[in-house]
Amino acid sequence: MPGVPGDLVLLLDNQNKVIHSAVYIADDIVFTKNGINFAQPWVMMHEKDMVGHFSGLNPVRVAYFRKRGH
Repeated sequence: MPGVPGDLVLLLDNQNKVIHSAVYIADDIVFTKNGINFAQPWVMMHEKDMVGHFSGLNPVRVAYFRKRGH
């Protein structure tokens, strides 16, 4: 399911636990903060690159959520 601007993009592990979240902007671009360091900047990146960053050895599933009525 493709996202629409403003959707929350969640990356889920094989137990459906959220391991990361981002905001869908447009055309496979998400707004994300990759890293636990407070100084790590928020960046825009391709969704597929974000998924690759978090999949590592364990595959992740992408889920989109949007506010009702939008």
